[in-house]
Amino acid sequence: MEFSIKSGDPTKQRTACLVLGVYSHRRLSPIAQQVDKAGKGYLTKILKRGDMNGESGEQVMLYDVPGSLAERVLLIGLGKAREFTLKQYRKTLSSTVKSLDKSHSAEAVCCLSDLELQDGNLYQTVRDTVISAEDALYRVYRAEK
Repeated sequence: MEFSIKSGDPTKQRTACLVLGVYSHRRLSPIAQQVDKAGKGYLTKILKRGDMNGESGEQVMLYDVPGSLAERVLLIGLGKAREFTLKQYRKTLSSTVKSLDKSHSAEAVCCLSDLELQDGNLYQTVRDTVISAEDALYRVYRAEK
């Protein structure tokens, strides 16, 4: 598994999957708001349809999102912003990585590390992104006799 850090406009990221966060009450994270603005409110329209409220554990995979160069956009429910802690971040990452694995995305750009946590900082979120991804995908194989 290979990890790299990218910076810049999320709408300009060419990737198999762009991961964005949604807080409770369908409130887009700041980076998701950028993608929504570039797509002229497309994400807001999807959320208003009621497929997702932003509760913790909710996920919606979207394809060909206007304003984005990503093949797919995975919206991840984060729960209440004021209750989003490092522990909740780790749990969210684990389920996100498992969903990405099932989607067979060859790569992904995860924009969750920019989220503001009640008890964490950027260093912790980036580190935990890598650790959670490795833990979620770890498999033990036994050699056949």
